[in-house]
Amino acid sequence: MKKPLSLKTLLEFMDILEKEGDWLWTDTLMRTYFSGRKDTFYKKLKKFIDAGLIVRVAKGVYANPRSKNRNPFTQLYDIANILRGREFFYHSLESRASELSLISQVPNRLTFVTEGRSYTYKTPFGIVEFVHGDINREKAKEFLEKGLIVWNAKKKVFEASPDLTERDLKKHRRSIDLLEEQRWKEQGLYF
Repeated sequence: MKKPLSLKTLLEFMDILEKEGDWLWTDTLMRTYFSGRKDTFYKKLKKFIDAGLIVRVAKGVYANPRSKNRNPFTQLYDIANILRGREFFYHSLESRASELSLISQVPNRLTFVTEGRSYTYKTPFGIVEFVHGDINREKAKEFLEKGLIVWNAKKKVFEASPDLTERDLKKHRRSIDLLEEQRWKEQGLYF
C-alpha cells in the first residue's frame, strides 16, 4: 500500500533501500512507493533536497547522502548504471585510456560509449559523459566474443580493451594528440 510522502516515510523508504544495498534511486521508484498528487509529491521532494536529506543527482535520480553503500571508487559507475540502465554502454574514451596508461592525463570525468544519445551529466559526485557510438546489442556480442570488451563485476560495467579504447578515441576524434604524445614518451622521442 502506498504511503504519503513525509519525513517518516522518506526515512523508511531510504532504510529499505539501504538494507538492499542501494544508495541511488529514481523518482519512478519513489512514485510506486508514495501516494499523492504528482505536483505535491515534487514540492515535498524539493523540500527534502533543500534540507539536505536527499541529493538530486540528475533529473529523476536521487541519492542518500548518508548511505554506507556508496563507494567513492565506484560511485560514478553506479550513477552511470542508473542513468542509462536500459541502454548498452561501455567504459571507453579518455577515462578508460587514462586507466590503461594510453594517455598520461587524468580526465575530469568518466567517459562511456553508448547506443543512446550523447549527453554529459554534471552530478554532485562528479561528471559522467556518454558519447553516442555505432554500437548495439548485436555488436556488443561480437565485441565480447573478440575480447574487445570485458565485464568488470566490481564496477558493474563493460570495459573496452586497449585496442577498442584507442579505436574509439580516433573514431570520435578525441584526445588523439594525447595518444601520440604518450607513444612518443614511450619511444623516448618526447622531450
